[in-house]
Amino acid sequence: SFFYIAINGGSLISTFLTPILREDVSCLGRSDCYPLAFGIPALLMIGALVLFVIGRFLFAYRVVPPQKQNIFITVCKCVYVSFLQ
Repeated sequence: SFFYIAINGGSLISTFLTPILREDVSCLGRSDCYPLAFGIPALLMIGALVLFVIGRFLFAYRVVPPQKQNIFITVCKCVYVSFLQ
């Protein structure tokens, strides 16, 4: 799914990008820039949280009716049929 690709891709990119931002950029009168290295990922996570909160209102919740039979028996039947195939 696209979600997992985005999570793993972002993790891979940040693994290489964070040390570069920390060492090669100077800020606040110092030779290293930890605020930039960790501030950019923090802002991106806040943006992702905002998108998540906004997007959750686009989905409809539905009540799932209770099972008429034991769920364990249903799972056993499913496993049995999968072994037959």
